[in-house]
Amino acid sequence: SSVGRADRMALGSLAVAGVSAVVFTAAMMLLQGHPDGAFLFAAVYVALFCLVLFPPYLGWALRTAGLEWTSVLTPVKDVLPPTLGMAGPVLALHAAGSWAWPASPWILAPVEVLTGAAVYLLLSRRQLRYYLREGFRGFLPQAEGEVADAGRTPTPSDPP
Repeated sequence: SSVGRADRMALGSLAVAGVSAVVFTAAMMLLQGHPDGAFLFAAVYVALFCLVLFPPYLGWALRTAGLEWTSVLTPVKDVLPPTLGMAGPVLALHAAGSWAWPASPWILAPVEVLTGAAVYLLLSRRQLRYYLREGFRGFLPQAEGEVADAGRTPTPSDPP
């Protein structure tokens, strides 16, 4: 585990904070007054964290903790389909909303967020039920002699 290696984790976080500060400052200066500034700034945020900073930081954190990449990639297979499934309706709503009803992005953005959340919840309801069920099970008192993790641990992909 990474116990006792907090200094290494802090060093990785410091690098992320430094790069983020420089990129966000440059983005704010360049996008100031641009009509699509909020959208472009969001694109910079996604590109910076998802593509540039997160993979190296995750690799650093996993190596520090002595874990393999599969410990992260295995759970991702359960959340990737709903995440990608949410993108289609949100992008379609953005295109249709911008074309048919050219309202302020401050009105359209919350509608897009709510639509994305609703689609994600709909597509991931099975996994969410599993996490709720297993999470609450951890708070319930166990019978004497019962082991918390007896046998095979179920996964979100298991049938309910």
